[in-house]
Amino acid sequence: MYSMEKDAIKRWIEDVATDNVASQHTSAGHTTYCAHETSGRPRQRPSSPNRIKSNLALGTPKIKYLHESADPGSNSARQLLAFLSVDNNDGWEPETQEIDNISVASCKCATQLRSEGSWVIGVVRPLLQCAIGTLPLECWSVQTESVDSKYQPRYTVHDAYSRKVDLVIGFPTDQWSTEYERMTSRYPDRCFSHIAHPRTRARFLGSSFEVKASDGNLIEAQVQLGVWMAGLMTWAWDHGCGDALPPPAVGCISIGEHWEFYIIYSVKIAGSDRLEVHIWGPFGRAGSHKATTKLAKQLQRVMEYTRSQYLPQLLRAISS
Repeated sequence: MYSMEKDAIKRWIEDVATDNVASQHTSAGHTTYCAHETSGRPRQRPSSPNRIKSNLALGTPKIKYLHESADPGSNSARQLLAFLSVDNNDGWEPETQEIDNISVASCKCATQLRSEGSWVIGVVRPLLQCAIGTLPLECWSVQTESVDSKYQPRYTVHDAYSRKVDLVIGFPTDQWSTEYERMTSRYPDRCFSHIAHPRTRARFLGSSFEVKASDGNLIEAQVQLGVWMAGLMTWAWDHGCGDALPPPAVGCISIGEHWEFYIIYSVKIAGSDRLEVHIWGPFGRAGSHKATTKLAKQLQRVMEYTRSQYLPQLLRAISS
């Protein structure tokens, strides 16, 4: 069975993989914040993204990054990748005009060296909305919203880093009213996510997306995505019942025309009541019109998992 999954995974990676992109330039105008402090020492100057990424493996929870070729050590993570690797059986195809518009916007952003905001508005958000289609999901901007301090990684090194992402897939209350009513009776404070903002905190959240311009720093984006998703996993674990782990989630990084998919999941630490969060990937990148069409199909698969499996599993984990 594992051999079949590996073959499917290999085919999927080969279909979408291109050369890795890791620009050494940090995107301009991106606000950074001091890491959660556990001592009274004064703040130090911002560290390099590489150092911050390494330090996250020393924090609480530990955040570890696994290469796509590594064995995740998690059946749920393998099963999610196998799900994402299979073509959708319902024959879903994105609208040609939508793909044309997104491809034109992507080309314009790339050739004119547009900012991160232009990529978010002109390319990434329309592509996510295309992938959502008629599914009961929405794409929300969370660029100004921070992870609640209680769900941020804690460690003694005083690094400065951004703990925000750009977009998140959310579950609108009007289309998931039964689930919200049921969980409100269990959690009257309506703390349904790891976000400090009161409105977003009262919503269930799924896949997250960090966007950067073509000259953006990949390692910095990985740190942002890792911290954000680790907060979500920590929130779910703190609200869980028994030993049920939170379901794995999908995170994406878009640097210009290059897209990368990551699977984020948690593992138990022997002899501890805390989690360790793993960021596994990346698994694919895209750019041209043909690749954008394929990317839309892959994103639609992400949305389908988020709708049909992620939230039901999450609700079981925090209420059973």
